[in-house]
Amino acid sequence: WMQACDLFCLPSHTEGHPNVLVEALACGRPVIATAVGGIPEIFGPFASRLIPPGEPGFLAATLKNTFNKSEVERLTEAASLAAHVRAGFSYDAMIEGGLAAYRRALEQRQITRRN
Repeated sequence: WMQACDLFCLPSHTEGHPNVLVEALACGRPVIATAVGGIPEIFGPFASRLIPPGEPGFLAATLKNTFNKSEVERLTEAASLAAHVRAGFSYDAMIEGGLAAYRRALEQRQITRRN
């Protein structure tokens, strides 16, 4: 169903790490989202595309501007962000990131025990 949407909008006031946003981005859908919680981390180098929370006028203008673009332009803009998300938030990348965090914690614990 994600592929059927023309645009995914997540105008949250608070968030953690919204999986639905990662899914929309990984599917290459154009996304409008607010700069709250873990969303800037997900967007990474594309975080400047995020909008401020709690500003409905800004949200409305962003929606209007986005829909005034051609579908090709919207999808082209979404493609680079999709590639970033697929590389950094795939199952393999998330598992490796978790394992790396555990390895660092264990190494730190071993260093602390030696001292």
